[in-house]
Amino acid sequence: MSKFFDQTQRAQDWSTREGLAKKLEIHQVLESVKDTVREAGSVTTDMSDHRLDRCRKFLLPRLEDGPVLMSHGEANHMAEECYRTLRTRLLRLQATSGIRSILFSSALPGEGKTLTTINTALCCSQLHEMRTLVIDGDLRTRGLSKLIGAPSGPGLSEILAGSARYEDAILSTDQPNLFALAAGSPSGAPPELFAGNNWKEFLGWCGETFKLVLIDAPPILGLSDIDLMANGCDGVLMVVRANRTKRQLLRKAVATLDPKKNLGVVFNATDAEMHKSYYHTYYAGNGHKK
Repeated sequence: MSKFFDQTQRAQDWSTREGLAKKLEIHQVLESVKDTVREAGSVTTDMSDHRLDRCRKFLLPRLEDGPVLMSHGEANHMAEECYRTLRTRLLRLQATSGIRSILFSSALPGEGKTLTTINTALCCSQLHEMRTLVIDGDLRTRGLSKLIGAPSGPGLSEILAGSARYEDAILSTDQPNLFALAAGSPSGAPPELFAGNNWKEFLGWCGETFKLVLIDAPPILGLSDIDLMANGCDGVLMVVRANRTKRQLLRKAVATLDPKKNLGVVFNATDAEMHKSYYHTYYAGNGHKK
């Protein structure tokens, strides 16, 4: 097991022992962790460039008025500010609890999880030395791979099947610090691919190579992938589309997650004029609208 995941497990064990024993809410557990667990936040990882020397390179699409935030135009200013807020929350949580791999999911399709994942990755990679890997973990739709125009070749499916080396599948983008892993071409059912040890081993390698790993996962309801994927990750972030997701479906989806890994919710596609924000974020450590 990698040094990073050993330290992360210590943080999780502490939160389980101290927090759940007192029947605290998720946000209270995280607040307690920051004052006690210091090792996980100070883990030194091997970020050597030679691990990624062989990565294929490709250009991300430039969409001036599109959903991918590649420019700093005024039209995207409000959304960019909200993504920066989301980035700040994630980095603060990382510093206190040591999380590094985060799944983005939703209750149902069409809630904006793919756009939220790639935009958050772009925003995080803008920070100095914040080497970020974004992964297309939705092997059925491969939505993120299509959105960024990832070239054909080995991807996550081939890594899970054991037929591709990590450095041959991971892509280097023209955005500094941002790397991508396409879905690839599944040779079997997604749940079977994630059920083996290759997923956890790959994430362990990622934890020693990247500062942050963001994964676009399938929707939760109706699929078994999320349980297997979340088992190897440090946390899950839910994306909820305003005026679309029914409360009972959201509750059902959240109930399937491990409470210790539920990081919170991003409230997507709200009325910008009414709320003065394109995105509203809800976090376990907050409890109030932002």
